[in-house]
Amino acid sequence: MDAVKTRAPAKLNLTLEVGNKREDGYHLLTSVMAHIALYDELVLERCQGRIEFESNAVYLKNDDKNLCVLAAKRFYETAGISGEGVRIRLKKLIPSNSGMGGGSTDAAAVIELMERLYGRLDEEKRMSLALSLGADVPFCMTKSSSLCEGIGERITPIMQSQKRLYVVVAKNAQKLSTARVYSDYDASPTVFGGSHGEVIRALESGNYLNLKDAMANSFETNIFKACPEVKALREKMLSLGAFAARMTGAGPTVFGLFEKRADAMSALDTLRRERILSYFAYIV
Repeated sequence: MDAVKTRAPAKLNLTLEVGNKREDGYHLLTSVMAHIALYDELVLERCQGRIEFESNAVYLKNDDKNLCVLAAKRFYETAGISGEGVRIRLKKLIPSNSGMGGGSTDAAAVIELMERLYGRLDEEKRMSLALSLGADVPFCMTKSSSLCEGIGERITPIMQSQKRLYVVVAKNAQKLSTARVYSDYDASPTVFGGSHGEVIRALESGNYLNLKDAMANSFETNIFKACPEVKALREKMLSLGAFAARMTGAGPTVFGLFEKRADAMSALDTLRRERILSYFAYIV
């Protein structure tokens, strides 16, 4: 097998609770995370003795700041493979710096494709490799909504209802520094107001309206103060008919949930007419 391809889905944090800061600087997190049908596309093929990279995202370079390249490099190191090379072609559709895990899901996809080319790693090495690339990468290697705990290494899959849940995601602010978001949180921590258990039960039962009062994100309070446009976007999403809306990750993207496709499409049309970067998707 010389060439393989896959789609890498974006992620949403339906809940995000920030816990204590460890001695190594990482925060303990608890989050119910979901994949959505908004995808980057990747193709990997063997080449001679080096890692090559090409993409429609011109800001991504062939260096170790690029998680796709780093994932391939570390896969070779973990698997003890030398003298091989791979060409990575990435079609980027997930917005960058959005809290939707674009870099993490691409890294996870590269690991998956490298395993298809060279053979599967054992679970311990696989998890270690994923965590070395970022806290969201282990979840992005899964195929279902999950409860994620610790620093991303403890993952409990959720048996989600087959009932479709539609999503509109929108972004009206520039990149937020993740380090600054955590620093602001440490300086002014907030009480998590959601319920991971209630969110899980809503996903399992298909009673999605129960998500409204159960979802929460520990970062929202501070980010809404620092970036009122993010708060305004959440309020707008609700005014356009979303039965629930939250910020995902460390922001600045906001997502709205809709039971009916037509309502989601109507909200999307309004946001796009106002030139707000926005996408339609559904939880997968």
